[in-house]
Amino acid sequence: MKGRKLLSLTGLYLKRNRTVITAGVCGGILCAAVFWLYRLPVEAVLYAWILGAVPGLLLSVRSFSRYCKKCGDLERMAAQKTGYADPFEETSDQLELLYRRLLVSSYEERERLLREEEEKRTEMKDYYTMWVHQVKTPIAAMNLILQTHPGGGTGHSQLSNELFKVEQYVEMVLQYLRADSPSADLVIRECSLDAIVKKAIHKYAPVFIRKKIALDYRPAACLVRTDEKWLLFVIEQLLSNALKYTESGRISVYQETESPSERSSVKRKAGEVIRTLVIEDTGRGITPEDIPRVFENGYTGCNGRTGQGSTGIGLYLCKKVMTRLAHEMVIESEPGVGTKVKLLLDMTKFIPE
Repeated sequence: MKGRKLLSLTGLYLKRNRTVITAGVCGGILCAAVFWLYRLPVEAVLYAWILGAVPGLLLSVRSFSRYCKKCGDLERMAAQKTGYADPFEETSDQLELLYRRLLVSSYEERERLLREEEEKRTEMKDYYTMWVHQVKTPIAAMNLILQTHPGGGTGHSQLSNELFKVEQYVEMVLQYLRADSPSADLVIRECSLDAIVKKAIHKYAPVFIRKKIALDYRPAACLVRTDEKWLLFVIEQLLSNALKYTESGRISVYQETESPSERSSVKRKAGEVIRTLVIEDTGRGITPEDIPRVFENGYTGCNGRTGQGSTGIGLYLCKKVMTRLAHEMVIESEPGVGTKVKLLLDMTKFIPE
């Protein structure tokens, strides 16, 4: 590989200096012609050529070495995606100095724009975070009023349902903002999968009752290595989607044990056991053409265009969080039959029932 690269650089170097090389060859031929016209001995001609060629060859080798070094510096900076020109050695070439000045100027302008963009993003994130926390106060107050004044009736139930949706959307905004941070507030440790799933089910229990959707839950008796808060968010989003698109029937939550497949995008240790949490519904399902794009930000698909109020953010966030946690998520669906979402998790310990 190195030999091929050196050969390529040699060809590029010769092409770049073809004018000087051509001039040198023509000069040598001209001198040989003059020597021949004056009938000088061949030894004298060869001697003159050697005297002229040796210094030229040494200078060419030095120039080629510097050319290779500069190419290496440029390749390294391109790989690091920086435009900083300090790694280059000093030069007196005015044209190269101007190019360097232009390169440094472009790099400094790029850094300035990146800083400004980061400041704008930080300000926007701070504003929306503050807004989310402020709007939670009236939501909590409205929940308290509904609890202290039950009243009953269809109107009261509908108001509770809509308020629950508002609370979920507000929480989604907050998680969306947090998901963009490099660390995303991750705390990876061994967690009880059963406890996480039960928290999500408990939160959505009123929705199950209100929609009269049956729940088939088989306890997930194992410990998984994950972040409890973020995995809970993913499971809640998947339950929310299942309830949104299931008008009748049941939602099943159970676990499967699988071995890592060769198609897995996450590298795992040999013999590692994967605990798969499955959330399956009997809803309207997802069309085959939509499945490859359901994880795209803002993509709502056919279901979103039929008046379900889909934002196209929920599954995008779920996929993003699962990738951050080094887990995987797979969706299988059939229109009119239902949807099955599989969460592939790293199991650390099995808890016997």
